[in-house]
Amino acid sequence: MKEEAAELKTVLEDKYDLNISFKFIDVNTEEINEYPDISSLLGRVHLPLTAINGKPAFHGGLSADLISQAIDKAKQDNI
Repeated sequence: MKEEAAELKTVLEDKYDLNISFKFIDVNTEEINEYPDISSLLGRVHLPLTAINGKPAFHGGLSADLISQAIDKAKQDNI
């Protein structure tokens, strides 16, 4: 999963000229405790879970196209 996330990160950083923040969190480590809103969902979703602006957006797979569309919409909504 970490390798897929690294590939996705490269695609998104190339598309958005590094104007995004991307972080991979291993839910089996203590690091997940820093995200209580996300960790509370883990029993109800299929990993991987993608959050955009701290809010869960997708689960069960990594799609650069879908994630890009959601980022574009989030950027548009914040204008």
